[in-house]
Amino acid sequence: MLHLTFYEGVDTVNETERIFAKQTMKTILISLSLVAWCLATAEAQPSSDAPTAPSRETAPTAKGNRLVAIVSKEEKGATRLMAIAGTKTGRKEAQTFSSFDRPDARSAESFPKGAIKFEQIDAVQVLKFYQELSGRTVVYPSTLPAAKISLQNETPLTRVEILQALDTALAQNGITMVLMGTKFVKAVPSSQAPTEAGPVIELPPDQLPESSSYLTYIVPLKHRDATQIVPALQSLASKMPNSIMAIKDPSILILRDYSANIRRMLQVVEQMDQKPQTDERKR
Repeated sequence: MLHLTFYEGVDTVNETERIFAKQTMKTILISLSLVAWCLATAEAQPSSDAPTAPSRETAPTAKGNRLVAIVSKEEKGATRLMAIAGTKTGRKEAQTFSSFDRPDARSAESFPKGAIKFEQIDAVQVLKFYQELSGRTVVYPSTLPAAKISLQNETPLTRVEILQALDTALAQNGITMVLMGTKFVKAVPSSQAPTEAGPVIELPPDQLPESSSYLTYIVPLKHRDATQIVPALQSLASKMPNSIMAIKDPSILILRDYSANIRRMLQVVEQMDQKPQTDERKR
């Protein structure tokens, strides 16, 4: 604690000089007090190396709640989205899902009957739900069809099965989902899908989903010319242009269509790509 004592001085000191000296000492006292306050404040501040609590802007938030809040204001029955989008999976690292994932522990989570109940939901809101469910960023243009989606699951479904159902519901309304790597999925008008670089899927034919999930499938032929098989496949393909491409040498089929259609085509290809039988010569 700083103490200053003011002396009035002797009678020989001029009154003006005495007043000036007194004011000077007061100024010094105020300055010293200010310095002492600044030092005390600096000591109370935490070190710059000490960890700080995350701010509101950087603190993690539940992803699903935001989606539900947006959708529930738009359409009746959209609060059912909470059953899926608000579900916590306990994933420590960001994981993504697609309609072509094989069944495993991370995608085996089951959602009960009625977990999805879309009643004329705007397609854009369904795409936001798709993004939350798949963990992928959904990219879409402003030219998407202004569709209303209705969908309700009558049986328990896994996460991947719900994505397959969404692919089908969107395709029925003119919107095709095209995977891009492991982090993105593109929503495009179905007429534009053949111009997109769809994913090349190598699953066995019997593991392809029965859904309108868009893919590219390459089929090497062993015994038949690819051009000879194309006519038999055309009735099984969708109305998208260039769904079936034939390469003569080597004999290869390139199929670009929805998964359910390609499954049917592959069944036909299996039957047609057989080694020709020759009559045994009679002795």
